[in-house]
Amino acid sequence: MYEETAELNDNLKQIFFFITLLGCILSASGIYALASLNVQKRTKEIGVRKVLGASVVSIVQLLNREFAIILILAGVLGSSSAYFLTTALLGNVSAQHIEIEFITIVLCSLTIFIIGISTTSTTIFKTATDDPTKTLRSE
Repeated sequence: MYEETAELNDNLKQIFFFITLLGCILSASGIYALASLNVQKRTKEIGVRKVLGASVVSIVQLLNREFAIILILAGVLGSSSAYFLTTALLGNVSAQHIEIEFITIVLCSLTIFIIGISTTSTTIFKTATDDPTKTLRSE
């Protein structure tokens, strides 16, 4: 009986890990698409800023600021709702569940934030390092 329960728990753990990994990949691709669209709309602005002497770092920081606010807000709302929903679901299932620790929630949110910022930064960095004369001439 115990072996069947342990095997079921291992299978569930693998399934949830796969779903989590798939969700992270889909989130990162969505953030990448959103950042690419935003950079494409602001290509002329980036070119003008480069011509006026802005550094690549300042351009990346400027464009990443709005994504950072969105990611922080999503992390806070997602973490708090995940904590309360998971606690409610596990509390109803059995009395022998593992308590969710605060550090686990913080580390998950931090991981998603780092993935999101690195995704947007690479997109912005590619455009910010391009020659501004090409982007300004084409429009």
